[in-house]
Amino acid sequence: MGYQLYELLLLFAVYSILGWFGSACMAVLTGAGEEKRRLCRGPCSIACGIGAMAVLLAVGLRDETYFSVFGAGVAAGLATELLAVAVINLLSGRKRILLRWYHPILFGACAIILVFHLHPLVFAVIRRLPSWAALLLLLAYWSRFVSDLIDGISDALESRKKGKTVTDLRKGE
Repeated sequence: MGYQLYELLLLFAVYSILGWFGSACMAVLTGAGEEKRRLCRGPCSIACGIGAMAVLLAVGLRDETYFSVFGAGVAAGLATELLAVAVINLLSGRKRILLRWYHPILFGACAIILVFHLHPLVFAVIRRLPSWAALLLLLAYWSRFVSDLIDGISDALESRKKGKTVTDLRKGE
């Protein structure tokens, strides 16, 4: 399936917002509270957006079976999560993100939901948007995203100066 550039940018936006929402729900369900573990301050998860795009582009190259999609989700999720862990921990100078044992299983399950259920609906809506509406959505998301990313990097560097850890950030100190 061929994508145009604006469609890829909108898909990234939708999946990064949905990923942020999912990770916030997961934090509440596991009792972790609001972890300040993201690089971007706003309502988006860069790792989820990149992981979703990687899964979608990977499964477009072969047959879509549950096993292959699950495997692509595990691989893409682990790669983006490990990269996020490395970047955020390096910027902040402390362990701010911890990779849990159940994360790869969640990545695979989310990939199955994404490919077989969510993506056809989201892509159909994006394809039906008038060009002016797509442009407005892109401008709104990406202008906010860049601003929040700069603020998030600034916060990570500031926490490096203060020497805060994951536990301190969870307490809101």
